[in-house]
Order: sequence, then C-alpha cells, then structure tokens
Amino acid sequence: MHLHAPKPPHSWSDLFREVGVIAVGILLALAAEQVIEALRWREQVRIAEGGIKAELRQASILAYERLIIQPCLRGQIRVLHDSLAQPGPWAAAPMQMGTLIRSELPQAYRAPNRLFVADIWKNALVSGVIGHLTADRVTQLSELYYTINELDRLQGEETRAASRLAAMSEAGDASRDTRIGLRGDLAEIDRINALMALTAQQLIEAQQSAHRHYDKAAIEKDRMEMLTYDRAARGACVADLPLDLG
Repeated sequence: MHLHAPKPPHSWSDLFREVGVIAVGILLALAAEQVIEALRWREQVRIAEGGIKAELRQASILAYERLIIQPCLRGQIRVLHDSLAQPGPWAAAPMQMGTLIRSELPQAYRAPNRLFVADIWKNALVSGVIGHLTADRVTQLSELYYTINELDRLQGEETRAASRLAAMSEAGDASRDTRIGLRGDLAEIDRINALMALTAQQLIEAQQSAHRHYDKAAIEKDRMEMLTYDRAARGACVADLPLDLG
C-alpha cells in the first residue's frame, strides 16, 4: 500500500488562503467559547442576584423587628435602672414575655437572637461572581452586608452583656461593687441597643435607596407576620411601624 502525502500548495496565494481559513476557524472557535463563557457568567450573576435579594429582604425584616420592639427593650432598661437606683435590696424585675417565648428561668433582659444570613454573598465573593458586577454594584452590596454584619456582631455583644444581668430577674441584694458592676452592664446593654436600632434603621434606608423593587404585598405580609409574632411574644409595647424597602 502506498501512502500519498498531501500535495503542497501550488502558489503562495494558495498557502495564504489555507492559512487564512485555519486562522478564521480558530478565531471563530475562540469567539464562540467567549460567548458561551459570558452566557455562563450571566446566568451565575442572575442566580446570585436572586439569592442576595432574598438575603437582604430577610435581614431587613429582622432589622424591622429590632425597631418595633424598641419600646419594650427601652422600657425594661428603665425598669432595671430604677431598681438599681433604689437603696437596699432590689425587687425582682424579670422581663415580661408572652406565652410564645418560654424559658425555665426568668431573664432580666431578653432581646431577639436572630440569624443574619450572608451565605449567597460569601459564595459570590469566593466563586468570582463578584468580578462580573459593576463597581458601583459591588460597593452598594458591600455596604449593605457590612451593615448586616454589624447587626450580627452587636447582637452577640448584647447577648453576653444580658447574661451578666441574670441576678436582677429575682429579688436580691448585693455589695456596692456588685451593684456598680450591674449598672455598668446595664449601661452597655443600653449602648448596644441604641446602636442596633440605629444600624437597623440604616439598613432599611439603604434598601430603600437601592431600589430593589420588592413586591410590596409580600413585604407587607412579612411585616404583619413579624408584628403579630412580637405582639404575642412581648405584648402591647410592640410598635406598629410601617416598612418600605423601595
């Protein structure tokens, strides 16, 4: 059997033509690959944006809860302050809670301990999706999630400070130094609660300016569910505030 080698081009023009055909084929293949890659990233961005929108909505509802229970929390802080200000033994000052929240032991101060989720945002950072958003969009989202992280951090500090006030849920007496320590813990709770209320308001306002186009009926449903829950858990001290996320 005889193998026939390919015939060489008859002229330079034939050679250039064949090379041109190959080059065009390679360029078309690269262009098609880039289009496919761009479409893949566009889909990844779309999925991430949907998840981020849901995370921000949940965080905003939790921020709203912090605002509507302010009368309850501030009222209890005043009760504890007045109790510590009285000379001699203090009267029991447990925080009054409804039947929805049960615990074996009374608590002097009880604020919500909520889960602020940022999984989609963290995944966008790790996966590279963030690199396919505009610089303005990245800045906007970074600021929103920083605010959410601050709420979560302050919540942890508040929980630890509240645990140090446990003694005031029951009648008792203490040395001068212990009483001073309790006043310091109460002042810390007052500071944290004020910061959390301010940060919660900032998160909601940032959502409004972001124009995320949430379904107003769905947001109102979330608002009423949160209001109903907290009214049952804490009583009439819960404020009925409006909620607009833009």
